[in-house]
Amino acid sequence: MARLWDASRLSTGQGYKLSALSHELLGWGKTDMKEVFSERKLKKDGTPGKLLILRDAVSIQNDEDPKMFRKWIHYSTYDSLCTWYLYYKLRKELESMSWSPDLVIFSADSILKGKLGKIDAKKPSKSKMLCMFQFYEKFWKPFGEILTDIERTGIFIDREYLREQAKVAEKDKEAKVAGFRKWAEKLCPDGIYMNTRSGPQKRHLLFSSKRVVITSEQPVTNSKTKHSYSVGEEVELAYTDAQALIDKGLAQPVQQGEEDHYKTFVIDNTEGFLEEGRSEPRATREIRLKGLGLSPVSYTPVGQASTAGSVIATLAGKPFADPPRYGTAFKDLGEGKLGKEVCEALGYLLESENVEKLLSTFLLPLPEMADKDGRIHTALNINTETGRLSSKRPNLQNQPALEKDVYKVSSSSSSSSSRPRPRPRPRPRPRPRPRP
Repeated sequence: MARLWDASRLSTGQGYKLSALSHELLGWGKTDMKEVFSERKLKKDGTPGKLLILRDAVSIQNDEDPKMFRKWIHYSTYDSLCTWYLYYKLRKELESMSWSPDLVIFSADSILKGKLGKIDAKKPSKSKMLCMFQFYEKFWKPFGEILTDIERTGIFIDREYLREQAKVAEKDKEAKVAGFRKWAEKLCPDGIYMNTRSGPQKRHLLFSSKRVVITSEQPVTNSKTKHSYSVGEEVELAYTDAQALIDKGLAQPVQQGEEDHYKTFVIDNTEGFLEEGRSEPRATREIRLKGLGLSPVSYTPVGQASTAGSVIATLAGKPFADPPRYGTAFKDLGEGKLGKEVCEALGYLLESENVEKLLSTFLLPLPEMADKDGRIHTALNINTETGRLSSKRPNLQNQPALEKDVYKVSSSSSSSSSRPRPRPRPRPRPRPRPRP
């Protein structure tokens, strides 16, 4: 009802919470649960701290303290009373708002009588002005009941199909990561041990992290990141950005020579690498990665070169297309053999990240969210300003695009557990031969 009354409350920041609506329309109303039932988190010494925590509703209802139980009864009763008065207030608001149905589709008389029949557009009947509360009663409320029925019934998904596709996706991801690491090993021997999920490792490999010390007496502002640095400050920047400050005489490198393209990282020793002089392998080990020194495409809010998927796509281009279209890394590396190899390696990395996203978003979590009958009970809401539906917990509308749905995630959903087989086409009947 509140959305029919004012559909723009989300954009204005007011929202549709019961507390906000009741205080605005009634002048009084409920208080948020956080303000009533929040408790201060205890410190290690047992004294209450500044952080407020809110327990779940079940633990509050089952609290052994009689005072807490009475507080909960008062809160829930007041909540019901507030909702009741708010309903009648919103009903009056909707009754004061006019609504004129489309006469080409429905007539006002048919709506009032509950018979929704088409009428002839050439013979329009006399329109009767209706109110938005009638629209709510005839359309909005029944539609809401349909949505709750859908939520209660659930959407069937083929769990075994998704699990089989997840196994295929895992193998594809491993193959693409192996293709990237094979190239990284050619760049530097430790590249094969690189963690492709690590932002700092990818950042250095692509842009060669370089530490510099600001020597300018005046504050130095990076024109690309808009970050300011003061004299004596030591910062780590992408190689091209750091070199630009050095060339202008505004900074000095912390390290000299070719070593500034190398950086040491600590990783988990999953391969059981045994250091010289030790009888057992350590839990972690060090690797040294060499950077390429590419020009950053975009930056994070803290001023570091971004390694987001869109950045990798820009650097790589489309190296596996026919003909291939190489990205900005090809130009940065002189448009030669090395540039082609880098673009292809980044293409493998980008594809592995896309497969990982499909795994973590659809293939792995969806089967675990289904009930014993294989149905997912998502929450459907009419909470968009355009009137379209939204879905959450999980968002089943967030399906991969058709061109990116490599593992056919959309094929796992159906209306019932018995997936219908395609009907065979009926054979054409032979036409009777004309008599001579």
